[in-house]
Amino acid sequence: ALAAFNSLLQRYPNDSHVPAAHYWMGECYYSNKEYFAAAEAFMKSLNYKNNSKRSAGMLMLGMCYEKLNLSDKAIKQYETLIEAYPEGEYTDTAKRKLSKLKG
Repeated sequence: ALAAFNSLLQRYPNDSHVPAAHYWMGECYYSNKEYFAAAEAFMKSLNYKNNSKRSAGMLMLGMCYEKLNLSDKAIKQYETLIEAYPEGEYTDTAKRKLSKLKG
């Protein structure tokens, strides 16, 4: 899957699916426990305002930070998600994770 997403990014760098491709690359890296690469992919996806996976990417970036033992960054990321999407699909998950990190 990573090769296919890379191919899409190289062949069609201005395609409307580019943000989602970065997001799904992040998911691939995350499932392979390559958390640094996953965080980079999620950050790239978040550079696009027109991104249907934006809130999911924000959550996954926070989860990458947790896996990388970057608690302060994870907390900030979850807070940013909650502020940006107060009624969003991933807000409750972000709140639970934030509560756990803050103790």
